[in-house]
Amino acid sequence: MVTGTLRYHLHVPEIAFEIELFLLSDDPHDQARFNRRQRIFSPQLDNIASIPTAEDVIIMKLRWFGIAKRGKDQDDVRDIIAVQGDEALDWHYIHKWTAEHGTRELLDEIRASIPKFD
Repeated sequence: MVTGTLRYHLHVPEIAFEIELFLLSDDPHDQARFNRRQRIFSPQLDNIASIPTAEDVIIMKLRWFGIAKRGKDQDDVRDIIAVQGDEALDWHYIHKWTAEHGTRELLDEIRASIPKFD
């Protein structure tokens, strides 16, 4: 519902998490996110899998929070930023899309709420 695209849920008995597949839309960020995806080897699947970058997950979660107001999306953004660290993220890319989607203020609030550790 939040993504505006069809979503499929996959349950694989051998692994302990659910896989969600979303159909690719014509949305400009969805297209950019698809082109930026990373290919990794998944030992659980014993195969190569494509996953979105941390930056694209942040952008998607901010958009979803703006639509559905799910606290989990906001928490996920905070957790991704805290784990990745400021230096590891492409803030220019994130700021471009959050400005376009109207979620920059929310991003700034979330970043300000993350404690700084030395």
